[in-house]
Amino acid sequence: LRFEYRWRDDPVDSDRRNKPKAIALSAPEYVAKLSAWIEAQLDNASLFPQGPGEPFGDRFDDVSRLIFKRLFRVLAHIYHAHFHHVATLGVAAHLNTCFKHFVIFAMEFDLVDSKDMLPLQELVERVVRRDAAATASS
Repeated sequence: LRFEYRWRDDPVDSDRRNKPKAIALSAPEYVAKLSAWIEAQLDNASLFPQGPGEPFGDRFDDVSRLIFKRLFRVLAHIYHAHFHHVATLGVAAHLNTCFKHFVIFAMEFDLVDSKDMLPLQELVERVVRRDAAATASS
């Protein structure tokens, strides 16, 4: 299977008729755009409270889900295109641990749809099985 990821500026704000056109980006361009976009979202006081007791914005849930969906795409790219480099560097266990925590958190709070996890479905299922087994044995 081949998955292509496209970038669409602020799809959360757009209604279906006026959505900006999605554009294909190289992986480095996608990651750079995503990093800048996430930083802008986190700095946006109307979405993410900047002080104690301040309310979360109305779009908090939608933006949080989009952040996680897009971060999952980066993880999928790393696994599909760069895992051999990760393994050669001897840091596969670190990536796998990061992925495990990401998936379990995302699933616990319904942050990434299962259809968006298809690029790494086998790995996701393995993580979930192992977590369920570890939880059952403790």
